[in-house]
Amino acid sequence: MRFWSRPFRGRWAAQVIVVAVFYCGTAILSLRLAFEKTNASPVWPPSGIALVAVLLLGYRVWPGIMLGAFFANVVTFLANQAAGVLATVTVSSVIGIGNTLEAVVGKYLLDRLVGARSPFARAPDVLKFTAVPLLACLVSAGIGPTAVALAGIVPSAGYGTIWFTWWLGDAAGVLLVAPLLITWSTQPQLRWAPHKGIEAAVLFLSLFIGVHVGFGGLLLTHDAHYPLPFVPLPWLVWSAFRFGPREAATAAAITSGIAVWDTVSGLGPFVQDTINESLLLVQAFVGIVTLTILTMAALVTERREAQARLQKAHDTLETRVAERMRELVQVNEMLQAQITERKRAEAEHTKLEAQLRQTQKLEAIGRLAAGVAHDFNNLLTVIKGRSQLVLTRLPSGAPLRRDIELIQKTSDRAARLVEQLLAFSRKQILQPTVLDLNAVVDGLLDMLRRLIGEDIELAFVPAPKLGRVRADTGRLEQVIVNLAVNARDAMPDGGRLTIETANVDLDEGYAGRHVSVRPGAYVRLCVSDTGDGMDEKTRVRLFEPFFTTKEVGKGSGLGLATVYGIVKQSSGNIWVYSEVDHGTTFKIYLPQVQESAETVAERRAAKPHRGGAETVLLVEDEDRVREFIREVLEGLGYTVLEARRPGEAMRISERHPGPIHLLLTDVVMPELNGRRLAQRLTPGRAEMKVLYMSGYADDAIARHGVLEPGTRFLEKPFSTETVADKVREVLDDTPEG
Repeated sequence: MRFWSRPFRGRWAAQVIVVAVFYCGTAILSLRLAFEKTNASPVWPPSGIALVAVLLLGYRVWPGIMLGAFFANVVTFLANQAAGVLATVTVSSVIGIGNTLEAVVGKYLLDRLVGARSPFARAPDVLKFTAVPLLACLVSAGIGPTAVALAGIVPSAGYGTIWFTWWLGDAAGVLLVAPLLITWSTQPQLRWAPHKGIEAAVLFLSLFIGVHVGFGGLLLTHDAHYPLPFVPLPWLVWSAFRFGPREAATAAAITSGIAVWDTVSGLGPFVQDTINESLLLVQAFVGIVTLTILTMAALVTERREAQARLQKAHDTLETRVAERMRELVQVNEMLQAQITERKRAEAEHTKLEAQLRQTQKLEAIGRLAAGVAHDFNNLLTVIKGRSQLVLTRLPSGAPLRRDIELIQKTSDRAARLVEQLLAFSRKQILQPTVLDLNAVVDGLLDMLRRLIGEDIELAFVPAPKLGRVRADTGRLEQVIVNLAVNARDAMPDGGRLTIETANVDLDEGYAGRHVSVRPGAYVRLCVSDTGDGMDEKTRVRLFEPFFTTKEVGKGSGLGLATVYGIVKQSSGNIWVYSEVDHGTTFKIYLPQVQESAETVAERRAAKPHRGGAETVLLVEDEDRVREFIREVLEGLGYTVLEARRPGEAMRISERHPGPIHLLLTDVVMPELNGRRLAQRLTPGRAEMKVLYMSGYADDAIARHGVLEPGTRFLEKPFSTETVADKVREVLDDTPEG
């Protein structure tokens, strides 16, 4: 909304009437100061009222200005009997037109020079406002005196004096009234604090007294002419500096009004020998006082606004700086969090990569070990079997008997070494059952105490209501014993060995941080010692076959590799945590199963006779192994049908007219594996039983090395007694047994 376009709640007619009444009333009072019969007043406040009315209400209220001026001049002319009725009406109408045009021109000039803002908020605008009445009042001064002179109301000789008085009077009226009305209309509310209100009351009361003292109208006599025009100046400066344009305009109006009244009354420093001189001085005083004080107030206002803007800018800057600092802190925290998360992710990624590389490395070593173990088992089967056959044929005092016994013992040691390699490579044969891990550990405690010695304290902390797991009892016992032996060797001066069990749930987060771990319910077996511990370099290679930190000859390096293989073959996971001088902890996680623990049935006592007369179909692709087995079985009385390949075995079965009681076949062979061979031969021979043999378990008969229930298996390398007992056991076995 523009500064001058303030709303008025009345209708147009009401606005016009109000303006006319105010203008007329003020004009009648002002004309009392006019020269006799000329209506030329030294100060004409209605000109200020007219300008303010047009500024605040718009050009549309001009009829009110014209009517007010017309009636005021008619009343005054008639009262002074200055002219006839027709002349009075005519001259009053012309004067009304001049006063109206004066207000319209004044508004136009202010709109062009100042614009929509208040003319008292900036010092340059105050100067422009002061110039407006000096220019606009030329209109009324040019029309009014001319009409009066043409009507013969005043002589032509006095035209110049009347014109000058008219012009300065209108200009002084605008300067005296317009600032007062504009500032109070644009700031109608008094927002003073209590102490500020008291200060304002003291200011205006003392100003009123001081002005009367200065112009000789209160304390001095009527005839005194002691000039004290500078007495009001401190109050005027006070109002400008302590308050603002509104209070400064009020103080200037009070000072100017008293000065004009006292001068007209013949008092004060402006009273001279002629009326023209007196009017010129008082009008100059009104103009100078108004211009000076309003300019000073505008400067103070500009300074205050600048200070306010500066303070606001400072506060805004501080606020923005604080907000920016908070944003920077938040961004920094986010960046720190992102950097921390990125570092954590990178560390986690590096850890997972290391785990994956180690797992792949162990897998590669395991595959290599499995292949080597398979080939070694075939060789050891021949060495061990042949040495036993030779021993049976040598007399007790034969010189070669000692050498053959040494060969047999060495082959037994080699067989145990191969068995550990198979355990690491997860290719050994397991016979898993559902078991209670607490019961397994409890059954080993006495043996473990004897194994680790009296200087090591053994503590077992079983978890209540421990879940069940599926594993091979013997292999699981081997895991616990190997870890106990490893802990004992790490505590040469004694210490504490703690075995704990617990039910745990591994979530997605844990599984994501550990290779090959699946979320779910597990049973945890924790074996901790207070020994020497190990560094990271040693811990990374801990499960590698043949890696050991012990002295030469004191460790094969397969103990922990065997533990790793058994745990992995049991679908579990093992992790080690260790620091130098802070001990070592092994944590084994085995999947829980929702089944009851099984009771392993006792084996039936071996029958005393080990031979028989049944027919055995022997299928083995290794010639030396096949020849050894054939020789053993034929020595026990069996009829042996020998085949090198599965195809040859099927042809022998087709041509053989009699029954075949047992199929003894290797698992891994060219053309066809042992499982498939048995599936093709058994449908046509209901009486034939099957016994598998191999150096390691293949997927044909085992899933990840776990033997299927009911499968009969002979693990290489084996002795003559083992093959004789196993063949007899399978032949004698019945469905009920």
